[in-house]
Amino acid sequence: MSINVFGIDIGADKLKVAVVEKGFRGYEIVRLTTRKISGMDDADVSETLASVIDELGFDNDKDQVAALYPARKLSSRTMDIPLVQRRKILEALPYEIESQSPFGVDDFVSDFISVETRDTGSKIFAVIALKTDFEKFLEVFFGAGLDPDLVIPEPLALTAVFMGEDAMESLSVIIDIGGDTTVMTALQGGKPVSFHVFTQGLRRICLEAGEEESQMEHAMERRWSPGSGGDIWEAPIKKFASALALESKRLIMSTGRQMEEARDVEIILCGGGGDSERLAKAIADETGEKVKRLTLPVKDATIDDAKISARKPPATIFAGAIGAALRIAEREKYEPVNLRTGGFEKKRRFAGDRNQAIVAGVFLAVALLISFSSFIIEGYRLGNRYESLKNEIRAEFKKALPEVKRIVAESQQLKNALAQLDEKSRALGPALLDRDVFLGRLLDISRASPKDIRLDVEELVYEWGQMTISGRTESFEKVEMLKNNIAKLPWAKSVVVDKAKAAPAAGAISFRLEIKTI
Repeated sequence: MSINVFGIDIGADKLKVAVVEKGFRGYEIVRLTTRKISGMDDADVSETLASVIDELGFDNDKDQVAALYPARKLSSRTMDIPLVQRRKILEALPYEIESQSPFGVDDFVSDFISVETRDTGSKIFAVIALKTDFEKFLEVFFGAGLDPDLVIPEPLALTAVFMGEDAMESLSVIIDIGGDTTVMTALQGGKPVSFHVFTQGLRRICLEAGEEESQMEHAMERRWSPGSGGDIWEAPIKKFASALALESKRLIMSTGRQMEEARDVEIILCGGGGDSERLAKAIADETGEKVKRLTLPVKDATIDDAKISARKPPATIFAGAIGAALRIAEREKYEPVNLRTGGFEKKRRFAGDRNQAIVAGVFLAVALLISFSSFIIEGYRLGNRYESLKNEIRAEFKKALPEVKRIVAESQQLKNALAQLDEKSRALGPALLDRDVFLGRLLDISRASPKDIRLDVEELVYEWGQMTISGRTESFEKVEMLKNNIAKLPWAKSVVVDKAKAAPAAGAISFRLEIKTI
């Protein structure tokens, strides 16, 4: 049974949809469709998108959607991190980004791909999108009745298309030319290391050629054909190619490579004008580098020409949409990337297909059986663990309160002992403002610690108006839980995670909490 993967690219002026049919023998690009959306608000774009996918026969029960997130709304970081496992990197990534950006961990969504893995950690290429922008982006799809399975950052979608070409160990630059902006992505060994959004596109050529705005789209279609524009196009195209060449060199230098080391740089054109021999030659003349036009379909794919409408505008404008679809159709080839994180995850649902529902039922029955067996085993294990912890607590109690000869209820007896110490502290009088609150607050913090946390306190500083706790625990989530619990205490004015970093020891997070007190 085949399914269709819809790659959807909502640009500033055009909606582009690529349909990839995935079957047992591979995949096939079967439809490429575009609609003009310039000047539309989000509601109109949603309506247009709903109409397009309906025309393309979208089946909400079995088809999948890969949405392209525009580069103009992305930020990126290439960073080194002392971790290797993807799960742990994802856990630490928001905090690493927070330390290198003006955003808090609750302000953005992020994901990454590994550029290089070493014994000491990983070099990663991370992409960041503000949650306010991301929420508006998803609302356009929800308004069209779609719930994207993946949201792929534009530079990584373009990488998926290029990976169909022969991978190069040298530096490559993909130039995706749009109407008003151009996205330039630098790849090394087939992996992105940086990208740049250049605020010029094909529309600039038309304006400088003296075309009326009403004739702009027609002019952009015919300007690449040999002999169609005469000398009127020569200067604007050369000027645009010169600007692209300059931006390409800046991008190459931003990767840390010296220009003399980048002589074997290859530039790949796609987008509007991506099939233009005239533009490719102009850029090659300006840069002195090898420039080629992206070939579609990608390697090993076939196109059913009968299903594809007229190839105007050129098929190269669908590079991003096709790349997004391939991230699902050939997911086994790519490192998983999805910006739907941080509360934006897609909710799982059963497909409408009856066979899938039967398979799901079998899996559910097996899962229930395994869960029941695990419950019995876990109960036995926890019983033993309880007795062991009880003995450990009693041993520590005897060390702390050796004067107590008869132990009946450790918790209550410890509270009584602390109460006695509190009474003694009051005897010190005005020197401690009539009452030393430290012991009470220390007890409050102990009670506020999550029950299942492994907490190693390395330093506790108690000063007038504030406390500082430094230590280690298992994960960033445990640090966040401890912070939130302490913040609920009546004497806590504010609690800030001053530091949270992956510690050299495996499975440990080093942290420091600053607590402002009332």
